Amino acid sequence: MISLSNVQFYIDEHHIIKGITFAIGEGETVAVIGQSGSGKSTILKLILGLYEPTSGDVVVDGINLGHLSERDLRQIRKRIGMVFQDGALFDSLTVGENVGYYLLEHSKLKLTDIDGEVVNMLEFVGLDPLIRDRLPDELSGGMQRRVAIARALMSTKPRIMLYDEPTTGLDPQATKRITDIMLRIREQRNVTQVIVTHQIADAFRVADRFIMVEDGRIVFDGSGKELLSASHESIISFLGPFNTAVAKHCELLEETGN
Repeated sequence: MISLSNVQFYIDEHHIIKGITFAIGEGETVAVIGQSGSGKSTILKLILGLYEPTSGDVVVDGINLGHLSERDLRQIRKRIGMVFQDGALFDSLTVGENVGYYLLEHSKLKLTDIDGEVVNMLEFVGLDPLIRDRLPDELSGGMQRRVAIARALMSTKPRIMLYDEPTTGLDPQATKRITDIMLRIREQRNVTQVIVTHQIADAFRVADRFIMVEDGRIVFDGSGKELLSASHESIISFLGPFNTAVAKHCELLEETGN
């Protein structure tokens, strides 16, 4: 579904991405991890076509994004749902209008039919449909993130979901609800998911695979088990502050036999 091949990316004279290559299969959930400024969010923007690589190829769902017109890129983006850290909801629209925005603007469905779709999607992300008449700033941060996921899923029935720090700043209960939704999206919809995150425990809960980026280069690409046993100094250093979460995941692996 997603392939980056020897991608280099500069902003002015700053070399941000330095020869990155990886491929992500259909239905796979991949966590992109690394220190701040390592290039993680830039990778999302390359996949979304917001940045064009300086060299190399970015291929999404079989289409090379290089040198596409903005009109063609918009067609590709219809296959991709994007969830930003702050939710990026329209403050002046109700929850229902946010979730149903794409259908309101781009479909010929009746308002009653759109409302039905909104209700179904809010229920899918574990929210009471009665909140659809409320404004985003009346909701908690965790609820806003779930509304943002609902809007992304509703917009174009995406084949790919991209998340930029989806659980940062949330309490444990809200975090679990977000990761539960990601698991549900993978299991019920077979959507390919890419998650940029600093929250290692959350990544271990949802990811099939981990890609670690350091200074614009990939230093690790493999499973959670392989990540935990990696001997690369920067990986050990990065995981150090999360030892408790890593230990809990090791126990879970032992219990499940995975």
